[in-house]
Amino acid sequence: MNEYEKRKVAVKRYQSGEKISSIVTSLGRTRQWFYNWLKRFESRIDDNSWYVDESRAPKSKPSKIDIVTERQILDIRNCLDAQHYAQTGAIAIQYEFRNRKLNPPPIWTINRVIARNGLNKVPPKVKQSHDYPELFVSTQ
Repeated sequence: MNEYEKRKVAVKRYQSGEKISSIVTSLGRTRQWFYNWLKRFESRIDDNSWYVDESRAPKSKPSKIDIVTERQILDIRNCLDAQHYAQTGAIAIQYEFRNRKLNPPPIWTINRVIARNGLNKVPPKVKQSHDYPELFVSTQ
């Protein structure tokens, strides 16, 4: 018997008048488990899937920044990249926010946005090969 069937059977047995203690002992569950699913069954509104698990994921992400701020960070980063010898780190971006009279996000937020968009990668250095003349070794 899978988990969904156990939930249905427990509620049906309760509705038929069986004691809760005998229901939970025969199913190998706790009273708290039973009352949880009984409450879900009683609070359903024309929903026949009361026994199915609900998502445990957070309903909102309070730490996620809005799209406008993220776009501003990326725009400032691109402007700094276009300047010759400009610093492009989080502190430089925060400084540029203040220059533009905007409220800057925290440094760790800027770093997360940069990392999420793959801008924290250092471009590979191109090795320059130098052609050195070969040494002449005489054999005498």
